[in-house]
Amino acid sequence: MFLTVGFAACVAYFVGTLLKPTSPSLVIVQYPLGRSLSQEIPPQEFWRTQFYMPQSQFVKFNFSLPSSAVIAVYGRKNIQPSHAQYDFMQVIDGPRIHKRPRRAVAPKDNEGKKDSAFIQYMEGGLWYVFLYNDAEKSNTVSFIGTQYMDDSVNDCPNGCHGRGECVNGQCRCFSGYTGWDCGDIDCLVSDCSGNGVCVSGQCLCYKGWAGTDCTLEAGNATVPCTQYCSEHGVYDAREVCDLECVHGLCEAQRCACEPGWSGALCDQLECDKRCSAHGYCNNGSCICKPGWNGRHCSLSGCPDACNNNGACQLFQDGWRCSCRDGWKGPSCAVAMEIQCEDNVDEDKAVCPLLCEGNGIYVHGACQCYPGWKGKECNVPEDECEVPNFGVGYQYDGCERIFWEMQSATMSGYDITSSEIGGWNLHIHHTYNYQEGILHKGDGTNIYLKERPRKVITVLGNGKKRRMDCRGCDGNSENSKLMAPVALASGRDGSLYVGDYNHIRKLSANREDITSILELNMTGAEIVMPGLTKHNFHTLTTLKYRRYMYHPHGAHHPFIQDYDSAGRKLQVLYPSNRRRVSYIYDNYSKLKHVFADWTDMDYSYYEDQGILRSATLRNRIAFNYTCKMLYEPPGAVVKRLTVSFNKTAFNLLEGKYNYHYDQHFRIGSIEVQLGRMIFKPTNFTYSADTGKLVHMKTFDFQYPTRTKTVIKDGNIEITRNKDAYNRITDVWYKFNNYIVFTLEIKYDEINRVYQWRRKVGSSDLKAYDYIYDIDNNIVEVSLSGQPTWKYEHDANNNIIKITHHDDSKQAQINNKNQLEVFDGESYLFDEDGFLIKRDQEYFEYNSSVS
Repeated sequence: MFLTVGFAACVAYFVGTLLKPTSPSLVIVQYPLGRSLSQEIPPQEFWRTQFYMPQSQFVKFNFSLPSSAVIAVYGRKNIQPSHAQYDFMQVIDGPRIHKRPRRAVAPKDNEGKKDSAFIQYMEGGLWYVFLYNDAEKSNTVSFIGTQYMDDSVNDCPNGCHGRGECVNGQCRCFSGYTGWDCGDIDCLVSDCSGNGVCVSGQCLCYKGWAGTDCTLEAGNATVPCTQYCSEHGVYDAREVCDLECVHGLCEAQRCACEPGWSGALCDQLECDKRCSAHGYCNNGSCICKPGWNGRHCSLSGCPDACNNNGACQLFQDGWRCSCRDGWKGPSCAVAMEIQCEDNVDEDKAVCPLLCEGNGIYVHGACQCYPGWKGKECNVPEDECEVPNFGVGYQYDGCERIFWEMQSATMSGYDITSSEIGGWNLHIHHTYNYQEGILHKGDGTNIYLKERPRKVITVLGNGKKRRMDCRGCDGNSENSKLMAPVALASGRDGSLYVGDYNHIRKLSANREDITSILELNMTGAEIVMPGLTKHNFHTLTTLKYRRYMYHPHGAHHPFIQDYDSAGRKLQVLYPSNRRRVSYIYDNYSKLKHVFADWTDMDYSYYEDQGILRSATLRNRIAFNYTCKMLYEPPGAVVKRLTVSFNKTAFNLLEGKYNYHYDQHFRIGSIEVQLGRMIFKPTNFTYSADTGKLVHMKTFDFQYPTRTKTVIKDGNIEITRNKDAYNRITDVWYKFNNYIVFTLEIKYDEINRVYQWRRKVGSSDLKAYDYIYDIDNNIVEVSLSGQPTWKYEHDANNNIIKITHHDDSKQAQINNKNQLEVFDGESYLFDEDGFLIKRDQEYFEYNSSVS
């Protein structure tokens, strides 16, 4: 109860008009790679930067930060990242970075500073890199991003996780990281003073030693297990291993993997040994360096790496050097003439300045590339050739295709085969996204970059199939789909489609479709009186359960995912732009909740396992933090703090302290707003009944079980309830004079049918309510005269309100959303949030309501 009340107080504290943030850290800084930047980041805020990558390559980020700072680096391509959505994330933990010794005296500006770095492979395009200051005070951080030209990082295991440099096949980790592949967070003292081992950033001390760096002799300190185990157990002197080796055994705090597995936790598939020569392993898939291909990256590319005078590119007939101007030859090793206008080829060289770029000039004539013809190679061989992008129309009796050029924006990502659809395809087809080659399971290759851009339909005719997939098997030409969500490929070229609640197989010749697995799914459809349909479905697998609600007219459903233990994992909204993620600790207790720019953190008392604190943070709008501390053993709220960023419109910080008696009843509340400290509010309870009898200047009396009287020297409030605990009448007296009365009457199904109020001795108003058979209010009378009338549609939405002779119309769409009322228009987004009312616009800082 207190958790709900506490956060309600947080919400109530901020209700008001949303204003545009003015914090300088919210401004996105644009900068070119190679330029050093420095910025003071306010506590628990982002420093937002963006830059453009001209091509895909590795980037090294170097950081300098205070020794006490903890910085999280979020990167995302094309879209601004958040705590819940990003393409990469690294934590720079200042306290865990070792201070490097300096030969000279460090300048004052560098005192207390620590340096660290990481390497990240980034595709070409626009990138947003945000730095988050996870501290209670401002920290000045400097960083620089530079192009990392040395691709030898791929020669080391797991690419050193981007946290180190690869030297002779071994990782040299940056400060703050350790492990054979730099996959572990380093301890404060990396060797734990020789008295322990570092595991996941914490020292596990040997017997007889204690402390964060294992420098304290245990002495009489309590240790997890003594030789006698309090006479309630058996002492096992073997070493305790904290690593969870998925496919291996833990030996000396390190995983010894089974054959075919690798990685710090033996959870990564090994590649063929030939992969390391010209590629790097990604969970069983060999990702080739430019110029190399094949399953094991063992097929050579261009000779002599084109002598740095050209680029190694793949053509229909294989790999060839594409030489820069002024160079020629198979390996771009021969300088060529540059005077070509005289059409005289003195040295029998290839002239690149003619032939429209569609051929080569040899011995006074153009030799055209495939697909081109003519004296200057400017005429396509086939005028009906499919252009790069377009929609073609072919009519009966005419072989010519008429093309209509169109454009479309399509978003997507290049991924390795082991990640397609979440199925491991390392022994099936493999896609080399760097070179655009699809290596098929039968040993053949498809050079996708050389293929014309065509989109063809292999399955589905635009109609939905039955939920039970009855009649789905057979010829694929007219096959229907429900909602395809996953795709995988078989060795024989067949396709496996995850179609909502069925796994379906499309034959290699694309002629036959078969349903091979039905997922455990239950569903229901609700048809509203207005004939709008709402669908509910439940999908159960071995590891999780998914609940889906598909509103009428929505393109995508609301989704809630739970794991096998019943813990909520995430909530997805139909637009796919809003997501709420839930993270749990090792004891299945909720630890973090991430939702757009709002997150919640929970901590627990280790010895009792009950809630210790709950913190709500919002990064935009008012940029506030609401934190509640709980007191054992009843987990009651001890302190509520509401704070704002210093630049957030001069809003006051609020502090509320709660004190309880031995029965966990509130004894007093202390309130402070800014520098104003208010007199505590004290509560007193009856020793016989436990009911509240005094608060501030008010006394509480209970003449009967249903009657309460609250009064001080001037005011008396009397409140009566019926046998169902419903308020029936309220009386206000001031100096023994009745100033206000209220009477409420209910019918047999708990509806208010009469409401009477009186102010003073003469101002009496009585309201009577009339309902229809669907419990919709249709008329309200004032003092016996019909005053308001209401009309509803088939879905019980109010569509007309009449007050005397004045009527106001409302238009409701098929999603039961208000579109127009009394001339004002309303607009909702795909998730059902109101974003516009007439000329007012609404923005939301979180998808958590």
